[in-house]
Amino acid sequence: MSRCRTFRYLLQPTGRQRGGVEHLLGAQCELYSAAVEARRGAWAWERRSVTFFSQSAELTELRALRPQVLACGVTVCRGTLKRLDRAFGLSCGHQAQADVNAAENILRAGRARRELAPVKA
Repeated sequence: MSRCRTFRYLLQPTGRQRGGVEHLLGAQCELYSAAVEARRGAWAWERRSVTFFSQSAELTELRALRPQVLACGVTVCRGTLKRLDRAFGLSCGHQAQADVNAAENILRAGRARRELAPVKA
């Protein structure tokens, strides 16, 4: 069994970079939430599974409707959908639980960011 080495880096973005990171996080949170909802809805209503490939194909349609979600590039969005697919694909195991925990943390961060955002009048 091979081991994977991980590294941690402290990010200290400038004000402009922080805005970009927050935009990226917000867009990916929105994409992840919409993809989860699509999978749950398809299963609840039609007993149909939604795959990574079908959701990746929908990214081209999303580009016309919501270009700000794909402003960071399609590769970033596919990575988000791939993590979601891995979380849904593994019914048990450490990696599935880690991905579910990561998804919950991302969603919590997005909610906290919206709650702390100043109200624009």
